[in-house]
Amino acid sequence: MRRLPHVLLILGIAVFMAADDADQPILESGQYDFRLLMPTQAIEDNRDRTRAAKVKADKNKLTIDTVDGVGKPLTLRGLSSAKAVKFGITKAEGDSLISLHFVGKATSKTSAEGTITIFVDGLKRADGKWTLSKKAPEGKR
Repeated sequence: MRRLPHVLLILGIAVFMAADDADQPILESGQYDFRLLMPTQAIEDNRDRTRAAKVKADKNKLTIDTVDGVGKPLTLRGLSSAKAVKFGITKAEGDSLISLHFVGKATSKTSAEGTITIFVDGLKRADGKWTLSKKAPEGKR
């Protein structure tokens, strides 16, 4: 029984380290390429678009700053965990409420992929796929 305190100490350290790892962001912060594949879009140029994006990962929170289809700044907010990456935005446009939902998973600390669903006034209007890929630092391209 003299070893029991040592075993408990080791187990306590392991649990603390696992909890500390859980607080680490799944995706790294930085500059990314944000690709949207929307094959059902009526305008051919909108079917496969890649935009620059700045990702800020803070524990399980995620913020993505990019631009919309006409070049206006757009901030997407969401969550990131070992199981899923989820982010989106809802905004009013004219008489409608538009929601974009991005759901997927991190494939590494520098990339993620998933599906996008677009809702207009609560009704699904379009869907497609998205990817986030971290850009290489300027000197390493």
